Amino acid sequence: MTSDVVGALVAMGLISVVVTLMTFPFVERSSYLACRPPRFVAGVVFMPLFVAIGVVLRAPWSDAERVVAFLVLLAGFWASSAWLYHPTTQGEYVAGLEFGPGLSFRPDLVLPGGVALVKGLILTGVGMLLSFQEAFMLPVWNWWGFVLAFFGIITIIPIRGMSKMLARRSRFLGGRPLWQGSVKVGLLVVGLAILLYGFLSAFMGSIPFVEFRPRGELAGVAVGLFVAATIAMVLREWWKRGLLEGTETMSARYLSTLWLYLSIVVFMYATVLSFMGRVMTFQPESNPVGFGLGLLLIAAGAALTVWVRPWALRYELDGAIRVMVGNMADMGAEARWALMTRRMRTLASYPPAQCAWHLGRMDQAISRLPSSDRAVIDESRLAVMSSLSSDDRRAIMKAMDRLIA
Repeated sequence: MTSDVVGALVAMGLISVVVTLMTFPFVERSSYLACRPPRFVAGVVFMPLFVAIGVVLRAPWSDAERVVAFLVLLAGFWASSAWLYHPTTQGEYVAGLEFGPGLSFRPDLVLPGGVALVKGLILTGVGMLLSFQEAFMLPVWNWWGFVLAFFGIITIIPIRGMSKMLARRSRFLGGRPLWQGSVKVGLLVVGLAILLYGFLSAFMGSIPFVEFRPRGELAGVAVGLFVAATIAMVLREWWKRGLLEGTETMSARYLSTLWLYLSIVVFMYATVLSFMGRVMTFQPESNPVGFGLGLLLIAAGAALTVWVRPWALRYELDGAIRVMVGNMADMGAEARWALMTRRMRTLASYPPAQCAWHLGRMDQAISRLPSSDRAVIDESRLAVMSSLSSDDRRAIMKAMDRLIA
């Protein structure tokens, strides 16, 4: 068995494990679609499209056939991420998925935004490679490069996504997770380094660490760009701390994702310089086909990251509130009292507009519960309200008045 075949089997095995974990019926069959909606399941099922792209790039077809198949698969690659932004991607709370008090195993709360980021960057990277060539040529493919890139994907989507979800839960309950910014940036930088090196190796048809290594010609410039991109990501995290979660304007969300996208593009270009050893530029005259297709893919990647991702993140926040409310309804009385008390005190500390927004989302989440669970949550919330300090109770009542108005 050749090394290439082994690499392909390892890649397919890793993808299969992830798809199985995200779609596995950990709950009863009657509740499955409540926590894993069809839109989410379909998005997960189409995640292995890059395996098909690798197969097409290695297929013994004519160049024209491979180009057509490559572009069709990339279109599906884009669409299978874009449609995850919809609010029906996030499901309802279902008992049996908890791995900690008030915290559930919910990939639907981290996948849409993470996939939009990673797939947008992959499309941008492919577009850069096509447009930088002096003559049009489809990328070559190496399965071991994809295997390495897989671990970059895991770092950015589920691991970084879980850290964001833990930090969000802490903020919901009055915590101030100061570790969040450094962990998010650290995981992103590490994940990007693995992802970009893996995919660059794959598209150059080389085995990472063996046949494809950094070159020293432009090392100083590349390091400077790496540092500049990382500093830009750190500054973005610092800026985001001033935004009020839930009440950010969409303009602020677009600015945040554009800032992130441009920072990563610089990081990406630094990676290309490191391994190519020469300045890479667009080649519209000698490679008009590659230049045109490259710009199209770059635009598609930018749209996925800068335009689609902000909406996906917004709906992830709504879903997190919905699942948390359902989780509280399913807790024992003592645990529910403690969690509801922390939540209401946190809401009372918010500025009025933010408090009203979160109360509104909480009311929407309660309205979607079964009648017995609604009664439990309403009773608990009223009891907690009566136990709050007069200042906290007054802040909540003002927010409720604002919400009604």
